[in-house]
Amino acid sequence: MEELRTLLRDAEEAQRQTLQAITEDAGQVARLKEPVLLLLDVLSQSESAEARRETLHVLRRLFAACSTHFYDAQAFLETATDIARPHHVAKRGNVVLKALLACLTSLSSQDEADEGALQSLVDMLRDLCLQSMNAPDVVALFDFLRLGRPPARRWVLQMQKELVEMDTLPRAIFTMRGGNAGLIVPPEQQLFTKRGYSCSFGIQLDASAAVVPLYSFRGQNGQGVSAVL
Repeated sequence: MEELRTLLRDAEEAQRQTLQAITEDAGQVARLKEPVLLLLDVLSQSESAEARRETLHVLRRLFAACSTHFYDAQAFLETATDIARPHHVAKRGNVVLKALLACLTSLSSQDEADEGALQSLVDMLRDLCLQSMNAPDVVALFDFLRLGRPPARRWVLQMQKELVEMDTLPRAIFTMRGGNAGLIVPPEQQLFTKRGYSCSFGIQLDASAAVVPLYSFRGQNGQGVSAVL
């Protein structure tokens, strides 16, 4: 256990250093996932309840800090070494989501499933899916429903149902400051939506503004744009 505690302290210190580095270089966000992936691997191999409990305790903290950056979907995509063959960016899934599902599979296959740990992992999975999900992630979730074991499979199914029911809620909020502010939505960001749109958004007008705002919308490569006011 002492070796495990040393590893957990090192993981927390690595994330603390990364969070400091992000203040000077936003490109360091991609490193936030590394301690989380490490602890998910450790958790999946833990044999004692005490080891799982201590690992999960630290993992929750690391995941919470990491989750504030899940809006940066590119930083959490699988790399070329994570997948069997190179794919276009839109064909690569979230590596943290993949690791969560792998950990769920591993813990579910144990003789006595730790339901508390499984529920915690499903909660993390839900938090991630609320912020970032593309087509490969959806496929991975349905693969888990097909191949996973109860009770995790039942909880993941319920989570997916709740996500669909919550689809009308905003996934992110952006504040555009200044007279010429703009927002570009990356074309590879596929949202899990019932409406069939690759992207949908609403605009809240500032009633106290001194001038009337003018908004323009455009698509790329011949994509259509629909606006409802």
